Amino acid sequence: MSAYRLRRMAVHLLPYLWPALWIAFLLLTEPPAYALLMLAATALHETGHLFAFFACGEPLPAFSGRQFGLLLTPTGGMLSYKKEIVICAAGPLFNLLACLSLLPAIRAGLAVDANFCFFALNLFTALFNLLPLSGFDGGRMLSAALSLSLPAHTAAAVGGAIALAGVLFFYFLSIFLTFVAGAGAYPFLLAGFLLWAEGKRYPALWEDF
Repeated sequence: MSAYRLRRMAVHLLPYLWPALWIAFLLLTEPPAYALLMLAATALHETGHLFAFFACGEPLPAFSGRQFGLLLTPTGGMLSYKKEIVICAAGPLFNLLACLSLLPAIRAGLAVDANFCFFALNLFTALFNLLPLSGFDGGRMLSAALSLSLPAHTAAAVGGAIALAGVLFFYFLSIFLTFVAGAGAYPFLLAGFLLWAEGKRYPALWEDF
């Protein structure tokens, strides 16, 4: 195989590196049952997006990798703002519906560890993806909602300010969870990554690093 083909293959596979590393990290550091439930919650989330694509009359989207899962890119042209909101909301909605389906068992005291764990993972997946950050469902919904009523430049400025405020809040919350509440290093490491990823939108903030 030529060097050119190897380079093209590397460029094509690179977006899937993060999800592959994330899955490998889960399988190596967590109990197998927890890792499988986490993957199931993620798959349910992406299924919600796919369902919304079809419900909105859109063709099958293109798949590519991103940090914590898959990125579904429309193949039928730009989505309207309303369709963008519906499709982005569908992923977290499917996770929340899974939580609701487990509530009767939890209230009746019948929730085994797997049920409670799946409930918690779906709730986390929904809330995490609803963070108002660029590239997240919440950020895309916020951007589309602002664009419906504000000029493009104003919508981008307001959305960026909200996103930066959101990630800073999550970062300081993670410090509390890690060093005060004893929740372990996961929240702190995740918040650090989000702060770095969001900060890339504002190069002036990082020019000294």
